[in-house]
Amino acid sequence: MALPYDQIEHLLPPGMPETELSPSEALSREELLSREEPVLERSFLWFMRVRNDLRKLLQEVSFRFPIPLPLTQGYLGLGIGFVPVGPEGRERWDLRPEVRELGWDFAIAFYYDRLGVDDDLPPIDLSGISDFPLKLYPISVRRELHVLPSPLNASSASWAVSRSTSRVGILTAKHAIIGQTRGASIPLKQAGYGTLEDFCAGSVDAAFISVPDAMPSSARPLVVNPNPVTGDVVELRGDVSGRVQTRVANAMYFADNLNPYNSWRVYLDDHGQPGDSGGLVRDTSDGRGVGIYTSSFATNGGQLGECQYLPQAQALLDLDLFR
Repeated sequence: MALPYDQIEHLLPPGMPETELSPSEALSREELLSREEPVLERSFLWFMRVRNDLRKLLQEVSFRFPIPLPLTQGYLGLGIGFVPVGPEGRERWDLRPEVRELGWDFAIAFYYDRLGVDDDLPPIDLSGISDFPLKLYPISVRRELHVLPSPLNASSASWAVSRSTSRVGILTAKHAIIGQTRGASIPLKQAGYGTLEDFCAGSVDAAFISVPDAMPSSARPLVVNPNPVTGDVVELRGDVSGRVQTRVANAMYFADNLNPYNSWRVYLDDHGQPGDSGGLVRDTSDGRGVGIYTSSFATNGGQLGECQYLPQAQALLDLDLFR
């Protein structure tokens, strides 16, 4: 379900919010100003405002999302930004006219495994913990990992070089090597075998496989974007789908907190196909890496693509990346 870019300014809260920005976030804002993208600048600032407010709340020991307990057991992730709203919800719930018309809202998404519950719960009003109108949507999801558990059926995001061992290899999705241990021999799509050097802990979906081939002399460093912008255009590159142009719908990440106990995700308004997992998602404006494509999310409001936040994968695996 395509995000209606020409209408997203009507979904955002009014005005330009004030919020604290780190040096890299301030630089991202300057880049948007240089691109003369005022709507994306507003989207970026509102994302940061909601995310920073949410961080303060999550640091409070007593804070809990007002979500029924059974749904928290199927928790898949949070997303801040443009959230799809299904047709039944648009008919039954108390929503703004533009949300009813467009099928999207600027809000927080709480994604959970469908677990037999097909209907989304009504959005939860968070105005009591925020000084501007804000909703949290519990969104039931049917998740499809876009690879069978083998690199033969996956894509790779980039060339990579280990900073600790100098071994050369590829970066891909961790779920492509489920069941394998470090040091295992891994069959490669291009023929031959690589070695599973490392993979991320927890639910961070990334792995590094060293390969016998030398990195091409034409390879250049892949610069990573620590602050993907909701509403911005990105490109998914998968071995099956080829190049898919899409937009960042919503996301959840903290560039200054990359520990494996919080897996940061970026969600897209379009998706790839089985076999695209492990592929690179990158900005179309400057080619910087945004994420490792992993799966699709079937929601009542349409199908989204999911990717692992690339800066987290790079940091935890301690890699230099190349394309």
